[in-house]
Amino acid sequence: MRLLLDTQLPIWASDASPRLGRQAADLISRPGNKLHFSGAGIRETAIKFGLGRPDFHADPCVLRPALLTSDRRLDGDPGDIRRV
Repeated sequence: MRLLLDTQLPIWASDASPRLGRQAADLISRPGNKLHFSGAGIRETAIKFGLGRPDFHADPCVLRPALLTSDRRLDGDPGDIRRV
């Protein structure tokens, strides 16, 4: 299954946040599922991090390379991708 992850899901999955629901965690960790994210999500992460919000700790300089090296980036029309 191809999954388009909303901005907060890679953040929550990367630090094992309890905010990540069981169903989403299962779908993300299931072998064979293809995970995709939008470049806009990285920009959103950078903006929130840059604002210095005390409740936001995801460093885009760490998150972006991790996502890009996973070869799961998606730009453009998501087509038949299921949104999580």
